[in-house]
Amino acid sequence: MNPESAWKFEDAVPCLRRFANAVLSGGIDAVASDQLARQAVRSVLAQKHPVLDAVRLRVSLYQTMLKLCFEVESAGHNADTVTFLPPSAVARSLYSLSQDERNAIVLTSVEQFSHKNAAVVLDLPLWVFLARLTRARENLQADLSRQRKKQPQTRVTGTHLRIVK
Repeated sequence: MNPESAWKFEDAVPCLRRFANAVLSGGIDAVASDQLARQAVRSVLAQKHPVLDAVRLRVSLYQTMLKLCFEVESAGHNADTVTFLPPSAVARSLYSLSQDERNAIVLTSVEQFSHKNAAVVLDLPLWVFLARLTRARENLQADLSRQRKKQPQTRVTGTHLRIVK
């Protein structure tokens, strides 16, 4: 089943919360991301021409959420809203990407947008979006490779497992 056709309006707030945490560098706390998500939903509902198509509704919600996230980022969210940097290597690498690259990765890999719809959300021509996505994937892979090389190699000097023939 195509995730875009199965997406329902009730799914909006949790998905938009997750998107805000991924897009904003360093993330934000649960209350702030929930407020942003609800504000995006209210903004789309208040439009004069309601969107009836599920794909267009989803694109419109994410465009609105992205604008709200840019406003928060440009205003500089204070220390009360900034959360800890996640400990996973993938999350550290994701937050090390530029904003444009992170948006491309998050929209396609996490939020499961098609390339075409992700380009619409970011208001980019498809070829520019694909170039950003390719660069983001390469940078993410390179950063993960660097992290793997930095980790000390653990040597297993004895195992407690039996060998069964």
